[in-house]
Amino acid sequence: MSAATTVLAVYKPRAGLEEEFEILLRSHYPTLNRLRLVTDSGARLLKSPADGTYLELFEWLSEKAIGIAHESAEVKALWGRLEEVAQYSTLSELQESTRPFARFEHVATL
Repeated sequence: MSAATTVLAVYKPRAGLEEEFEILLRSHYPTLNRLRLVTDSGARLLKSPADGTYLELFEWLSEKAIGIAHESAEVKALWGRLEEVAQYSTLSELQESTRPFARFEHVATL
């Protein structure tokens, strides 16, 4: 079995859909955990105070688990709903990425 892989996903909620986005995002890790695709270390949801971009930090159980997620109808449906209410982004697009010791608001620990 391959080692866990830590990821930091970056999402920009679409205007007017922030509340719906956050509700969906809060279901992401629990769904992956129920399907045994992530470690039990939990997920942290953070938010950029500069522009409202969300970050989700969690650990995939393995590379195999990532592949299973990409084939899961349930996970793909959730990802599709997330894409309807947010755009995927990158760390380099965050204003905070230009500073050492970047600061983010804590939204939730799941």
